[in-house]
Amino acid sequence: MVVAGVPENPTGTAQRRRSDAARNHERILAAALDVVLEEGVGAPLDRIAKRAGVGNATVYRHFPSREALIRDLVLAAAVRTADTAEELAADAGADPVAALRAVLHRAADGRVSAVGSAAGEPPPVCAAEFAAANDRLVAALGRLLERGQRLGRLRGDARVEDVFLGLCKLSRPLPGTSATGVDVTAHRHLDILVDGLCATSPTPLVDAVDRVAPRGGAA
Repeated sequence: MVVAGVPENPTGTAQRRRSDAARNHERILAAALDVVLEEGVGAPLDRIAKRAGVGNATVYRHFPSREALIRDLVLAAAVRTADTAEELAADAGADPVAALRAVLHRAADGRVSAVGSAAGEPPPVCAAEFAAANDRLVAALGRLLERGQRLGRLRGDARVEDVFLGLCKLSRPLPGTSATGVDVTAHRHLDILVDGLCATSPTPLVDAVDRVAPRGGAA
């Protein structure tokens, strides 16, 4: 509150400006996520600004180029997903199946695979950070899988690669389809994936090389 005749505290003013800037940054990223999934990475920046409820100049203050915006968009989704996975995996007393299911659903909500698919390969300037976030996610998924296997809740022949690649494939759109359409089906498919990872699943897992019949062999 500003009282007439009393100078405003410079520290308080600076803090408010930083808070406003942080809020605008998050609003722009949230709007960019929606617009990029709807229209692709070539979507006009003024459309992103309008969706965020800010002016074009505000967008350019936070992101001086389209490449900078896409970089932060891809990296923020990956880091957010890794943070969530580590948080849920850190609770040693949690049901490992429920925790694994929660990680996958929250990753789909964060649309990390969908935005990565829309943006293509991560920009070179953030490729190492993106890979580090993925490594953290895989490690957390591995801890949950191992815990579930140790308790007899998850099938012992499952690998962390099965979980990670299942998440990537099921939560990204098929080529030529809308990136927003995957939201409708991803959660159903992820539930099917987790159910298939449970120890009650009867079909033994077989590597692809063992499924392929030798050429020229008897029918």
